[in-house]
Amino acid sequence: MKALKYFFYSILFLISLILVGSFIIVRFYGDDIKAFVVQEINKNLLTKVDVEQVDFKILETFPLASVQFSNVVIYSSTNENDTLLHAAKLNCKFNLIDLYQEKYELLEIELKQGMCRLQIDKYGHENYLFWKSSDSSSTNFKVNLQQVEIHEVAFSYSDSSRIFYTDFNIQKATSKGSFSADDTDLEIKTQLKNANLVSGTFKAIDNRNLYIFAQGNIDQIKDELMLKDVTIGIGELNFGLTGTVNYQDETYIDLSVNSKETDLEKTITILPQSIQNSLADYKIKGEASINGSISGKVGPLNNPSFNISFAIKNGAFEKRNTDLVFSNSFLMGSVSNGAENKLETTQIIVENFSTQLNKSKIEGSVKIENLVMPEYVFNGSLNFQLADAIDFFEIKELTNNKGSISANLSLTGKLEQFEKYSLADFKKSTVEGQVKLQQITTNISKEQLNIDSLSGLINLQNANFKISKLNSILNGNKLSVSGKLFNIVPYLLSEKEHLICDLAIQSKSLNINNFIKESSSKDSTPFQFSERLTLYLENQYNHVKYKDIDLTDLKGDLMVKGGRLDFRNLSFKSQGGEIKGDFFLHEKNEKLAFFTKTQLLNIDINQVFKTFNNFNQKTVLAENISGLTSSDLNVSFYMDRYFNIDLASLKIDADIIIDNGELKDVKALEALSDYVDLNELKRIRFKSLRNQLSVQDCTLTIPQFEIQSSALNLSVSGKHKFNNALDYHFVILLNEILGKKVKKPKNNEFGYEEDDGLGRTKLFLKLYGTTDEPKFGYDKSELKLHLKNEVNQEKKTIKKILNEEFGLFKKDTTIKDINTNPKPKKNPFEIEWEEGNKKKENEEEKKSEKKGKFGKFIDKIAKPNEEEYVAPIEN
Repeated sequence: MKALKYFFYSILFLISLILVGSFIIVRFYGDDIKAFVVQEINKNLLTKVDVEQVDFKILETFPLASVQFSNVVIYSSTNENDTLLHAAKLNCKFNLIDLYQEKYELLEIELKQGMCRLQIDKYGHENYLFWKSSDSSSTNFKVNLQQVEIHEVAFSYSDSSRIFYTDFNIQKATSKGSFSADDTDLEIKTQLKNANLVSGTFKAIDNRNLYIFAQGNIDQIKDELMLKDVTIGIGELNFGLTGTVNYQDETYIDLSVNSKETDLEKTITILPQSIQNSLADYKIKGEASINGSISGKVGPLNNPSFNISFAIKNGAFEKRNTDLVFSNSFLMGSVSNGAENKLETTQIIVENFSTQLNKSKIEGSVKIENLVMPEYVFNGSLNFQLADAIDFFEIKELTNNKGSISANLSLTGKLEQFEKYSLADFKKSTVEGQVKLQQITTNISKEQLNIDSLSGLINLQNANFKISKLNSILNGNKLSVSGKLFNIVPYLLSEKEHLICDLAIQSKSLNINNFIKESSSKDSTPFQFSERLTLYLENQYNHVKYKDIDLTDLKGDLMVKGGRLDFRNLSFKSQGGEIKGDFFLHEKNEKLAFFTKTQLLNIDINQVFKTFNNFNQKTVLAENISGLTSSDLNVSFYMDRYFNIDLASLKIDADIIIDNGELKDVKALEALSDYVDLNELKRIRFKSLRNQLSVQDCTLTIPQFEIQSSALNLSVSGKHKFNNALDYHFVILLNEILGKKVKKPKNNEFGYEEDDGLGRTKLFLKLYGTTDEPKFGYDKSELKLHLKNEVNQEKKTIKKILNEEFGLFKKDTTIKDINTNPKPKKNPFEIEWEEGNKKKENEEEKKSEKKGKFGKFIDKIAKPNEEEYVAPIEN
């Protein structure tokens, strides 16, 4: 106990002695020591230095004494206004005992809370030469550094002559050794945050946290640093470094670097942050290794050569919370700065990489040259199961995915930025490859689209796809597609790119009904032309079905471009005949304009009525009508973007021919039974009918034309409005035989009939009312108009006869325009009639021709005038 007691007292006495001694030194020698240290430092400075305060400390740095400089600013040696170093605290530490003997030997330096910016301009001038190389201090002041400590200092170094830059935040750095000895061992520990290192345009380290531990030896005579054991930690990956650095007239390094076999997940931490983010959802397993060498001169005009190889073995990337696993991943490659040891000759080569995704496999190689203007070559192959690809890309809209995709791909090109592959890079690249689709099956539920047995070859050339032959079953329809897709890759990658499709589609049987989606009006969306799509489509189908319409031998060329849809040279067979034409749908003033020029050849009218369900009317049914029709049809109208037609804009011009027509048991004709025997109206047949129809202002207009049928001969004209209002006019011609079929009024004094001079009778009738309640009656207005025209014509004819027979009316110019035997005008609506009682009519015409001019004159003046005709009384 006594020994312990004496030991305790001894320690207490020693501490008291130190404290008393320190107080005496500080109290009586502190100012002198400060003044002396400052004086000696100033002797060795080559640049301006500002210091806010100088203090002498013992207790804070015990057992060493310290001269502490506060708010120190050292200016650049090349620019007095540029700060080289700033520190909140700069401690110069000395041996306390030496101070008693008035020996000032600087042993340690401590730097706290500041910044240091070292620079070399493009001419090789340094801004950090602030200390004289010769020893100009007194014999009592020596520099014998054993340790340097740095805390919380932002450091940067740039060399414009070599295009090199680095910066980092030093959290703590300690360097130990006899820095002034000729041969000394050295130890360094440091932690750096947010470190960056850029050489040329290549960013080797990007915002990384680094850890460095180094043990080595400095030979001041040989100017050589030997690195015995160096560990560099980047993220969670540690590298080993050994070798020598010789810094005589020129700096020469010879180093070896290796990481041995390291956990792959830790290796990922040295990759760019964008790659780390993309792998954040994966559990990573496997081994990685890095080995290589760095050697050569280091200087403004020299870069050392380096050649480093890297490899990944037994890699596995398992996506969290899924069954998706990339297994058996392998990669082997190297990086070298080439023959000229600079960025322009640097190469990054991945000799081989491969990985498996369930039953799918990806493999290939990559080569990148010239990190200033990077050039790349990629060769790869892919053998993918569609189900694996859908799971990887998480495309939820596709279900029931089967089949495989295999591809070979080759890309060469240049990169605008090393860290990023952009669409501009792809456009400038050369792309070659082939994609093979085998028995692809998928369902797109949202579009109600089922793809089955999709197989074929697609050749890739730059941004374009060439489809040799692609066969598929689409919603039950077998299709064959060939052609080209221009700019498809940029189109898929950017919403600003345009796609051009030049395709041909063939099918033996196409049922359009299978593509019609069931949707409510609430779900409907307005139709819009895509500004990004141009489509040229050659169509050829043996059979097409739309609703209840069957089309055969359909051919045509479809173009969609710039707010236009043109379907040209469209032809198909349907309804027993053939249809040809051009169809156009264009955007105009926020509306859709439709127009067509169509030719119909020998269309079976009975079949048309059956196909279109009698056009939703009951007046004339399919069993009531037959015949073949041909027409030249021009149609135009406007629609809104929901395809609702503006009827007011509808215009139709049609030249129509109906051959071998027949109306049978049409109840609407029973209204004529007051004028014609009902039995004669049961079945009306005619050989040929020709007319022009037009639709405008919601009205169907039928010009006057003649019909000769088995029941009666007549001429017809009229209008049919879209509100089903009727306004038709009939002139019935009855010969001697047909006249027996007509029911005549008991009293004919009202002049319901007119003899045409050939023994035939004319009846003037009209159809009015609506389609639901049609009405027939005598047409007084048409009769009066007809008689008026007849009287005027007869007056001219009489004058002509008197002029020829007696020389009268020589000055009347109107008679010169009358041709007594004019050629009949060609009516645009011609009718070819069945053979009837033409023989008798011809005989009557011959009799008429035998009469002389005067006889004809007597016949003419014997006819009653307009005032003699009165419309008949309608019952």
